[in-house]
Amino acid sequence: MRFQCFKFLNRLSLQTVLTVPFVLQLVAVVGVVGYLSFKNGQAAVNDLASQLRQELTARILQQLEATVERPHVINQLNANLLLRNDLDILTGKGEYQFWQQAKVFPSTNLIYCGSERNGAFLGVGRSDGGIGDTLIVQTSNAATDYHFRYYDIDSTGQRGLLRSKGNRRYDPRLRPWYRAAQASGRPTWSDVYLDFDVMLPTITAAVPVYSSGDGQLLGVCATDIILSEELNGFLRTLKIGRSGIAFIAQPDGSLIASSTPEPITVGSGEDTELLAGSQSSNPLIRGATHYLSDRFGGFSQIQTSQAGFMLNNKQQFLETVRFQDEHGLDWIVVLVIPESDFMEQIHENTQLTLLSCVIALLGAIVIGLLTTQWLTRPLLQLNSTAQEIARGRWEKVVELERIDEIG
Repeated sequence: MRFQCFKFLNRLSLQTVLTVPFVLQLVAVVGVVGYLSFKNGQAAVNDLASQLRQELTARILQQLEATVERPHVINQLNANLLLRNDLDILTGKGEYQFWQQAKVFPSTNLIYCGSERNGAFLGVGRSDGGIGDTLIVQTSNAATDYHFRYYDIDSTGQRGLLRSKGNRRYDPRLRPWYRAAQASGRPTWSDVYLDFDVMLPTITAAVPVYSSGDGQLLGVCATDIILSEELNGFLRTLKIGRSGIAFIAQPDGSLIASSTPEPITVGSGEDTELLAGSQSSNPLIRGATHYLSDRFGGFSQIQTSQAGFMLNNKQQFLETVRFQDEHGLDWIVVLVIPESDFMEQIHENTQLTLLSCVIALLGAIVIGLLTTQWLTRPLLQLNSTAQEIARGRWEKVVELERIDEIG
């Protein structure tokens, strides 16, 4: 084998033997260094992406905890007012406290109580479905034929002129938030439902209030959060890479908040319902939903995890966090960031490395050819002279100006 190798090399020109190994070594060194540089950059990017996802999910969880804690604090204050007779749902006594609470906690949409005995309702909330800053009194009782009456509130918290009238009868005892509190017998959350007036996805923290004497149910005090205004607004303030998204879903896969401008409801009027993640127009939400459903066997089985999935032949970083509280809330926070958001600079550096490699190879080939030509020219001259001498031409002389080994 060694003899055949030497025999093969003996057939090659000296220029080839000197140039090719040099170029091959250069290609190997540059290739290995470039590959290791790319892999190290990719590992650093993966670590950075993981840290970013953890930081963002921590911020989302912190915001969720603050958002869902406030309503229960408000409810407990109002339950105490009702027990001390400082709040009368029928006459409107105590609505000033509702107004103060709404001013202190601007993230709430509506603060109210409903009566078990006569179905009366009294609350203070924000106009325009929680979007505006104007506060109004909302009341419904036998005197209004159980139709809502909306009153302005002046700067001192006093009820002003009648603002408008509702056109539908309202009984709080039939609403989801009331029934949820009545059924649980303790502070709880309602399911996500559509607000009675603005038909926006809403969730209510509610607490049943029982008399201290006979333990009879006096009513339910509650606080509303309109998800599309509270959580969507927060998620859209987050900078999630260059094109990443975050969304919050229920265990059934329906969306309750999203960082994208896409509405989280479909339909209109009484047919309005929450948008399923699998039906979203956003490809990241839709792709993440399908991946998580396949991986965990359904959204209800999702746990806190980090993973990645392919979407349109592109890697996507994914993080899920299960958010639960002591009052029965159960949501899944999902964060998706395309790998390309982080790898763009790495790819640019890789292209620059390849270009540098090509330039280096061309330079090496040129230098190798010039070097071998410089080395072999006197040897070729010596070979030519030797052939002349072999033919009997002794007058041929090799003239060299070099003093190295070849000279």
